[in-house]
Amino acid sequence: MSVRAHRRAAATCVLAALVALSAPAAPRAADRVATPDTVAAVPLPARPRTGGPIYLDLRIVGYTPPTRGAADAVLMLADGTREIEIGRVTVFPNRAFTSKDGEPGRSYRFNVAATLAALAADRPIELRIRLVPIDPKVPIDGARMTIGGAEFRAGP
Repeated sequence: MSVRAHRRAAATCVLAALVALSAPAAPRAADRVATPDTVAAVPLPARPRTGGPIYLDLRIVGYTPPTRGAADAVLMLADGTREIEIGRVTVFPNRAFTSKDGEPGRSYRFNVAATLAALAADRPIELRIRLVPIDPKVPIDGARMTIGGAEFRAGP
């Protein structure tokens, strides 16, 4: 191998290492699980640049109901300085489910155009999901929700 080829290979390795170090860390699977004590956090891609409606599509790939009562999943968009609720999801019937590989799970869509306008345009946005009891007097021990993904969609 010539000196030129060695230099090119070394430069390629250095560039690959720099790209890997500068890329944002991939979310851990544990970050996508909401429990009564843990907030699921899902980093979102850049918001679409459109003047029309913007939707957030959410996929839930697993749910374990609480041992007693029922849980709401409270969904919020956060930009690091503030958090705004965009909606709630209640799994009905209140039964456990897990999506098999290749299946999309359960999907929900939320219009988030007004919420995005209220958040800082120059900051990254994340979706946060909290599980809360529907009846505040009944604890939701054992509840668990696994998020498969979330992404923005520009409306028609």
